[in-house]
Amino acid sequence: MTADENRTATKIAKKNGNKIFESKITVSADGKTKTEVQTMYDMAPRPIEMTTHSSLVVSNHAEDTIFKISGKTLQMSDRMGRSFFRSRPAIR
Repeated sequence: MTADENRTATKIAKKNGNKIFESKITVSADGKTKTEVQTMYDMAPRPIEMTTHSSLVVSNHAEDTIFKISGKTLQMSDRMGRSFFRSRPAIR
């Protein structure tokens, strides 16, 4: 997983050195919308791409998860006290 300064996180899965899946998640500057583009490779003659758009309507659940990208660091936390920070380069 990698993160950039444009509020985008990228996940790539490989099998035998070949990319088989890629997901790019971009969060709006105000944190209220998220767009995820998933691409699957080697399942059909051409890559299969799916796009999901999400909007924050109400946020009052104890299990709401918050993701933040700061520089090259991805942070996750929730209201139940769980969290992680990842700042090392993606495994390739």
